[in-house]
Amino acid sequence: PYTPPGNYSERALSALDVTIPWDFSDIGQLSAGLLAYEWADEAMQDDIEVHLLAVYQAEIRYWDNALGSLWSTLTTIGALDDTLVVFLTDHGEQLGEHGEVGHGRSLHAGENRAAEAFWARNLGPGEWTGPTTNQELAPTSYEALSISPRVDHTGQVLGTAPDDRVRVGFNMIG
Repeated sequence: PYTPPGNYSERALSALDVTIPWDFSDIGQLSAGLLAYEWADEAMQDDIEVHLLAVYQAEIRYWDNALGSLWSTLTTIGALDDTLVVFLTDHGEQLGEHGEVGHGRSLHAGENRAAEAFWARNLGPGEWTGPTTNQELAPTSYEALSISPRVDHTGQVLGTAPDDRVRVGFNMIG
């Protein structure tokens, strides 16, 4: 986390006018810095937030370029002609919102919203903006591919779950 490769990190950090006593490319120092955020004065918290946002955005640029390269290669070799591509995130990050940095610390939407997208050459456009869980991934993929699952699953095809079904949220800090 927060450690984009070489030139992405260097470019992001060279433009900053902040000083923090941690090297966030080292996981131990990252953990120490994130814990220190809670007791740091406001100026240090601001510097940590600026630093984290810069490297987070650099990491996004890196992944955008890497996925673009992968997509181009898959297109060139014809691998996307009969493939369902599924994009899935597991959580977001807090970068100073609600006085927190990182994830797994609260139930605010910034930490708990996720994205899921399906793409295939023959898949028509669609959108689902209602609440869902990751358990919907398998049944929705089966539906998109017209596959009958070999085992039972707990999820529903996106958009077909009853409005009154129980959904559970929790936060564990340990």
